[in-house]
Amino acid sequence: MKRPLLFLILLACLFISCDKPPKYEQCDGCCLLAEDGLVPLSVGNYWAYQQKAYLGEDIIIEGSTVTFYGEIVGDTIITFDGHSHQTAIWNWFNPPSHDPTPYKWLYSNCKDGLFRVGGIAPVDTLFRKNLYLKYPTQLGDKWEFPLLTYDFHTKEFLFTDTLTYTCMATNEPFETPAGSFSCYVYHYRKKQAEDVLTISDIYLYYVPGLGRVGSELKDNGVLKYRQVLYDYHLD
Repeated sequence: MKRPLLFLILLACLFISCDKPPKYEQCDGCCLLAEDGLVPLSVGNYWAYQQKAYLGEDIIIEGSTVTFYGEIVGDTIITFDGHSHQTAIWNWFNPPSHDPTPYKWLYSNCKDGLFRVGGIAPVDTLFRKNLYLKYPTQLGDKWEFPLLTYDFHTKEFLFTDTLTYTCMATNEPFETPAGSFSCYVYHYRKKQAEDVLTISDIYLYYVPGLGRVGSELKDNGVLKYRQVLYDYHLD
């Protein structure tokens, strides 16, 4: 698999106040957000991104631009470990054909943040609730996230790594074609391939109530890939 696609797979506040306390509804085994959350998970919401490859901050590799988008295509209640969980079904799409990926992710907003609750595919399904992005969070907060990936060869979901996430900022400016945002910044480090020695730094830019507005991958501090939000729709 090519590295840009790996970054895509691994891989949104207008200048508004993020101080309003979130509201929750109690459910079986999980506190769901009734109105607010890091990512709004209503069916029909979508986020479109543009990705470019770089040779440093100001040098874009010609012909490297790709676009893709993620959409909440449904929701469902799943039950495992004796608890029921209201989840949103997220699918990635690749223009211009708009073909969806063969797998879908399951997410829930809970009182501690955004949780990944598993994945579904034509021949495999895996449920496991793990904190993906802590919210609310503070500068310096750390937590571990078991990385669930989809193997295109075996067509199965596999846990391939455990990532350590850190909150690097809570009010970081980030410019995109969709607007100027003030963001929470989440960081983790990951080796991008078994035959590559470099461990990359990945930075995720999120706006509470909107979602991810961008991300960056750097090797030894040098920018290699940047994704920016260029269009979105929230119901």
